[in-house]
Amino acid sequence: MLKAIGFAGGQYGDAVMSTVACRAFKQTYPNSHLTFALSEKYKKILPLFKDHPDIDTYYLWQGIVTGN
Repeated sequence: MLKAIGFAGGQYGDAVMSTVACRAFKQTYPNSHLTFALSEKYKKILPLFKDHPDIDTYYLWQGIVTGN
C-alpha cells in the first residue's frame, strides 16, 4: 500500500484548495493511505476537512520558528 502525507502551508484558502490535490492523488492511487498534515494555525478550520472522502487521517504539527 502506498502511504503519503500531504502538507498544507500558507493561508486558509491554500489548505482548502489543496483538497483538490488529495482527490487527484486518491484517484490515481485508490489503494493508498493519505494523511493530511496541517499546521497548528489551521486547528480552527480542521472540521472543514474531517469528512473529506479522500483524506484518511489528519495530523496537526507545530510550525518551526527560526530566528537570527
